Amino acid sequence: MHRLLKKIFFYRDFAHTMKTLQIMDFDTKLSSAGLIYAHFGKRVIGALLGLVHGDPVIDILYKKIYKTFVEAIDAVDNGISQYDGEPKYYMGGTLPARVGALNPAWNETSVSVEARFSKAIQLVGKEFGELLDYLYHSWLPARAIVVDAVSNRLEVDESGQFFVLENGGVPWKDHFFSIEKELGLEDDNITYIIYQDTTSMQWRVQAIPVSEKLPFESRFLFLVEATVEQLILTCFFLV
Repeated sequence: MHRLLKKIFFYRDFAHTMKTLQIMDFDTKLSSAGLIYAHFGKRVIGALLGLVHGDPVIDILYKKIYKTFVEAIDAVDNGISQYDGEPKYYMGGTLPARVGALNPAWNETSVSVEARFSKAIQLVGKEFGELLDYLYHSWLPARAIVVDAVSNRLEVDESGQFFVLENGGVPWKDHFFSIEKELGLEDDNITYIIYQDTTSMQWRVQAIPVSEKLPFESRFLFLVEATVEQLILTCFFLV
């Protein structure tokens, strides 16, 4: 076991990504944190949530946490910019920036490096725990609702081009594209969503974006009034 850990975590010239390790389809070079997460992340998630080994929920959360939390740490540690060109403003509130701020200042003479390191561990651990708690208790239940709505859309209309959410507050955009891919529905032309607004209680129709990375380009740019009336008579407006 010691030799395995030494090989994995003390090899200075590693240049692996989640993709090269054949774990997930992410191309960002792993930092030491990302490498540890790659090998032990699922075990940590399962232990914190009390889930048994092999529970599919672990795999879903493992991927989501890497995408929204760990990958950015990998990128910053390896000097990989989020975008090309000059940044227009400084983003100082990121987790790596806050951890970096815990390093002793040049003019601090009586400071415990170990105490600062411990504080950094607590900071990162708290962020990780809060994210995991949110994903498990809020994000994941929303995902289940969207899965059901998409899977049962043919019961609403035989065209299968739209799905219905009775609770308009469900964050469906954060789930739809991954669900569409997982269920092999990318060629099914699911074009719009019908949902009930939680404030006005009006029913609304919204065109689905082309992709997660193109949120302002809809799959269905225009619906004539007659078509809308055929879909749902009480519709308030089309987004």
